[in-house]
Amino acid sequence: MWVNVQKYNGKLLIKPSMKSQKKIQEKLHEAVFSNKSASQCLLIEILNPIITGWGNYFRHVVSKEVFAKIDHLLVGQLKRWAFRRHGNKSRKWINNKYFKSENNRNWIFQDTFTLNDKEKVFRLKKLADIPIVRHVKIRKDANPFEAQWFDYFEKRSRKAS
Repeated sequence: MWVNVQKYNGKLLIKPSMKSQKKIQEKLHEAVFSNKSASQCLLIEILNPIITGWGNYFRHVVSKEVFAKIDHLLVGQLKRWAFRRHGNKSRKWINNKYFKSENNRNWIFQDTFTLNDKEKVFRLKKLADIPIVRHVKIRKDANPFEAQWFDYFEKRSRKAS
């Protein structure tokens, strides 16, 4: 994948490139609109691995704003997908059927599937929910093979897990 490396006000920031953002948008668009007649649960199962994979790749760089932007565009695509399926229904009816609210968050694309009296909830993942994980530098004189640094590397490994 591609990243954009630039200095902003003297600070080096690495962001997902516009080319990479465009590629994931096209991939999500293709997944949504090539499954026009798929059920909501199936569409969620198709989109979740795409979202998780791309988000995990870019979670180590400055990408929170990019995640929010792509989430916003995906909700728009899903709204168009839903409006196409129900041309005679009102927008309010469609929004209530496909998008749920939970706590302070609206526009959660989710559905429930019942089989043998067991209910399973399918919820679309959001890129913005993926935590940004920063790389912590190692001290320049630290050596994992010297006894004096064993405690330092032990603390680092505990923080990582």
